[in-house]
Amino acid sequence: MALKVNGVSVVNNGRNITNVNNIDSAGITTVGHSVVVKNGGGTPTITLDGGSGITTASTVSASTVKVGTAVTISAGVVTATSFDGSGSSLTGLTGASSGTYGSASQSAQITVDSNNRITSISNVAISGGGGGGSTTEGIGTALSSDASSILSVIYKTPISFTIPNSTTVVVQSDSASNNIAYTKLDEIVVGSGAVLEIADGTELRMNVLELF
Repeated sequence: MALKVNGVSVVNNGRNITNVNNIDSAGITTVGHSVVVKNGGGTPTITLDGGSGITTASTVSASTVKVGTAVTISAGVVTATSFDGSGSSLTGLTGASSGTYGSASQSAQITVDSNNRITSISNVAISGGGGGGSTTEGIGTALSSDASSILSVIYKTPISFTIPNSTTVVVQSDSASNNIAYTKLDEIVVGSGAVLEIADGTELRMNVLELF
């Protein structure tokens, strides 16, 4: 990068200081192997050192500023290979709004994009009881996901389940559970060609909530 003043090269492409000899009228003076650019009041605003590059700069105006090979500042965006120090003053790092997420009746749902950045956080109502809102665990499925509604603590569960055709299911408990397995279902329908096998020593108890 070359620097010219009034058409005269003062820093050549090899970053060497040339053709400058105390040009005070242009606001530029040489000090040893340095070039000093002063403002109207005589205060140095930019100092170009022959060995170190820019050593003093109160204001640098350019569309793109590069610092070494690792940092580039362009159009208000700073690009660097790494960042160090406190990020306490940084804003807009995620798409999440300020607030507290999660409670006794809600779980925080976090969305992460393909660049591994958090884009949103929202509260999702916890339905069901004792283990979730599906028909396979807990006491059942809540009639509403709205935690402010009474329906969020009123549940339903199917009376029966059909084992698909040509499917084999083995029910086996263990000694830690006293070899007992249980279900809320009142009925298990075995499809065509399907097999429901209760393992030897296992007891399967039906309709344990006595709903049906």
